[in-house]
Amino acid sequence: MSHGRFIVFEGLDGAGTTTQTARLATFLRNNGRSCVETCEPTDLLLGRTLRTALRGQWGETGEGELNPGSVALLFAADRLDHLTRRVNPALEAGDIVISDRYVYSSMAYQGSLLEPQWVSTINSLARNPHLTLYVRVSVETAMSRLSARGDAREIYEKEAMLRSVYEGYERLVSTGEVANLVVVDGEVSIDQVFTQVRDAVEKLLAS
Repeated sequence: MSHGRFIVFEGLDGAGTTTQTARLATFLRNNGRSCVETCEPTDLLLGRTLRTALRGQWGETGEGELNPGSVALLFAADRLDHLTRRVNPALEAGDIVISDRYVYSSMAYQGSLLEPQWVSTINSLARNPHLTLYVRVSVETAMSRLSARGDAREIYEKEAMLRSVYEGYERLVSTGEVANLVVVDGEVSIDQVFTQVRDAVEKLLAS
């Protein structure tokens, strides 16, 4: 049997999932573990198309927003391509795969605009991760961090939208729908967040 493990980070934009994904990958490699660091949307064809849509640059003029249902379908398609091309082969080789976002991002983000059951159904072929790390921050913290970045905002990076997404994540947590979930306090320092991440991952790898 493969000893690969699939670890996923989830959270609001600004929660620090990208930072913690990189820190975890470095930690594991420094401790002799083979790991693959990845993200969604991917840098594959569908993922690149999706990133254009998330910037609100859809259509011939590059100024339109794609229909929310189409965005959800693109996420699901990119995810299956991601699994086929990157995640599953790495797991079969025994690697640890760390993904910055996965299915529950779709459930929280697209599920706040569409019927959640439909979003769940179009993602039903996606495998469960061995560990889901939900980095929980308030909407106020997320917005403050996004403002500090100074980058152009994506279509979901607005306060009203993030409030709906936060409620979506919290609903998933409260109903127990998230596979192998650990909630991480994202309001503390980066080092303190990573301590929580490291402890959860070490427990997984020891099992």
